[in-house]
Amino acid sequence: ALEDRASLSIGQVLRFVDSVRVRMALACTDDEVLQLAYLRRNAEELAERMIDWANTGRLPA
Repeated sequence: ALEDRASLSIGQVLRFVDSVRVRMALACTDDEVLQLAYLRRNAEELAERMIDWANTGRLPA
């Protein structure tokens, strides 16, 4: 399925979270791990908000 290039889908956000998890496992320094953990947390929060928006009809299909 093609995704709209002008929109961000929940699936894209979740795939990004998964890729950050892999990058965290490969990180070499504590700073890299901390930066990636912060990025992952923010992306997970975004995905949760998007799911809430979709469930309340505030996220376009």
